Formats: sequence, C-alpha cells, structure tokens
Amino acid sequence: MIKSLRPLTTLLVALLTLSACHESEPEPTPQWPPRPKPEIADQTLLFYFSGRSLLSYFRDVNIPEIRSAIDKHILYDSRLLVYIQPSTQQSLLIEYSFDYSTQASRADTLRTYEGRSSIDKEHIVEVLSDLQTLAPSKRYAMVMGSHGGGWVPQEYPNLRANESSGDEGDIWTLEPEAHEPASWLYKSPGAEATRWFGEHDNQTTDIATWAAAFAEAPIRMEYLIFDACFMSNIEALYELRHAARYIVASPCEIMGRGISYATALPPLFANQGREYNLERFCHAFHDFYSTTTDTRQSGCIALTDCSELEAMADATSNLLKGNLREVNPSLLQVYEGLMRPLFYDFRQYIEALSDDPAALAAFEEQFDRTFPEQYRLHTPEFYSGYNGGMNPITYYSGISTSQPSNKFPNAWQACKWAKRINEQ
Repeated sequence: MIKSLRPLTTLLVALLTLSACHESEPEPTPQWPPRPKPEIADQTLLFYFSGRSLLSYFRDVNIPEIRSAIDKHILYDSRLLVYIQPSTQQSLLIEYSFDYSTQASRADTLRTYEGRSSIDKEHIVEVLSDLQTLAPSKRYAMVMGSHGGGWVPQEYPNLRANESSGDEGDIWTLEPEAHEPASWLYKSPGAEATRWFGEHDNQTTDIATWAAAFAEAPIRMEYLIFDACFMSNIEALYELRHAARYIVASPCEIMGRGISYATALPPLFANQGREYNLERFCHAFHDFYSTTTDTRQSGCIALTDCSELEAMADATSNLLKGNLREVNPSLLQVYEGLMRPLFYDFRQYIEALSDDPAALAAFEEQFDRTFPEQYRLHTPEFYSGYNGGMNPITYYSGISTSQPSNKFPNAWQACKWAKRINEQ
C-alpha cells in the first residue's frame, strides 16, 4: 500500500511546486491596442499649477503620481493637460497622454508662454481659450494648485497682519495699503509647507480675479478642485458660483504634498474616461490623509453644488432677518491657527446665531442640498502653519465663513456674499 502511494505523492509535490512557481511570477502588464486621439474628447482636465514656491512638490510628487495613474490607461478618449511655471518668465502647457507604442505615459508641450503672469486675469483667460482650441472636449474640468486664501482680497497680503499688536482698537478697519506688506506664506518659524492659491513672483491674486477670468473664458467648467488652502469657504464659493457646476475644496490648509493623485485621479476618469465620480475622489483624498505616514494626517474636504448657492444665500438671508442670539466666537470651530481667527465653521455659526427654529430648519435643509453630507469628510485634526501644529476638530460642516471674525470688516462687508445675505 505504501509503495502504491509514492507515484501519487510525487505527482502532488510536482503540482504544488509548479503552482508555487506560477504564483511567484509577476503578472504580465496588459497590452492596450492603439487608439486614435479623438477629435473631441469626452473630458479635458486641466491642472493649473500657479506659482513656483511649490514647484518641487509639483515636479517631484504630483507629476509622477499623475503619470503613474495614466500608465494604468485611465484616459481612453479623455485628455489631461498641465499648466506649470518652470521660471517666472516662462510657463508651459503640457499634455500627458498614454503612449500605445511604449504602453506608458508621455509628455508633449502644446504651448510655451513667455513673459506672462499666471495670476493675471488676461493670461488666465488666454490659457482657458487655448484649452478649448488645443484640446476640444464635451466637458472641461480643472484642478487648481498652489496658494489659496479663501475670499480675502489680494490687497491684504498677510492673514496674520498685526497679529502681534497689543492694540485692541479698530486696527482691522484700516485701508489695505495701511497694513504692513508681508508674504502670504508668513507662517510660524519652522512650519511645514501647506498649499495656498494664486502666487506668482512673490505677488498674489484673489478669488475675484479668478471669478472674472472664468466669466470671460469661452468654456465653463463641469467641476473645480482646489488643491489649495481655505477654498471651501462660503464667501469664496459664492464668488465662484457661475464658474463650475461643482467645487471640491478644503476649509483649512492642505499639506504641501497635496492631493495623492495616484489614487484620487482615476475616479475623475471613471467608466473609461466618460464619467467622473467626485464622491470616490473625496474618499480617496480622505483615505490617504487618514492613513499616510509621509506627511501629517490632516485632510478635510467638501463638495459644493453651485446650482444651490443662490438658494443657500436666500435661506441665510431669511434667517438673519429673524430672532438672533449673541454668539461667542471662541466657542466655534476654527480652521486655522491664527491668534485672531478668520475662518469659522459656517453651519455651526448659524446654528449658534439663530433663535428661530423654522428658519434654522429651512437653512439646514438647504445646507445639505448645497453641501451633500457624503462628501463632507475630515480627519480628527487638521494642521495649520500659523501655529505649527495639529488642531482638533470637534464640529465639522466642511464650509467656513469669516462673518464672526473681526478681521478685515470693511473688505468682508464689500464681498458679494455679505452684500447678498444682508439685502433688505
């Protein structure tokens, strides 16, 4: 009996050995047959990387991640372009595509711009016009990188201006030119890099400039994604309400390494590039920052349905005409580490302010339509370069406001959101 089992045992050992060898071999890379470039793309996505202060992150982290995603053949009949500044005097519009001959991504410079500023309205319109000409598409979308300051006008170059002053008087009502000039990047000594929006050669732009550029551009964006700080802000979002159908942004600072495009880019080219899934994109962003060991675990995000912003303004305005309570701003969730905060949680502030249950219920119903809950994601804490540390999140709606702040009151009263909600 033992003798008769030997051939069977030998056969089993051989099969197991072959199986083990097979499992250890790497799977072959899929070979994709050639596909002609479409005359009109399903989607053209533009990355607009403004400024040079984060150039090393764009070059060393973001671009390789974008290329690694393209290597997996996610584009199909869609296109991806990157606007970037290798120097203050030169900007490039580059297309990254899938090369079927090498079965990998490739880069082709579509246009070189000399002597332009990435933050000038006229040049922004020029780039968006070139997007329509060089990459015609059924749908356009945009990721905006670099530096961001929410709604604050460019005349106020430093969110921390006069923070060290002992004067508790009316220092924030000074005209913009009365403030000492300083860099938008003026953070705590040794603070880690975080992303702002709209910097060029030590000059900054603001959201009003971008809103004007989008209004003049020949194309409208399906969605905007801000890989930049403080842009999930009701004042800024209302300014951009006509720029796109959806806006995805963070109410606080985004770490300098930015969005992890290796995992977050594929959802923007769902169903062979014909669709986009912003919910999966938001979860990919949040999942990365919830687990990363490469940088701080600081990742907050939210989506705005821009078609609902006028109704959101109506609900807010109606509530402000009702019974109101005194609000102690020190009890509200903030989204930066300033000694005198500028960005407070919008929904929490309104809940603390309203003494009218019916108006508050109408506000909250509209809030959930404008900023759907499934897109509002956050880590337990957020990092701020202004105090150089992690800050707890005890309340999170994903949208900030500067209404309770005592900073820049004249400028705030002049912004479109403030005028709209205070209409009689």
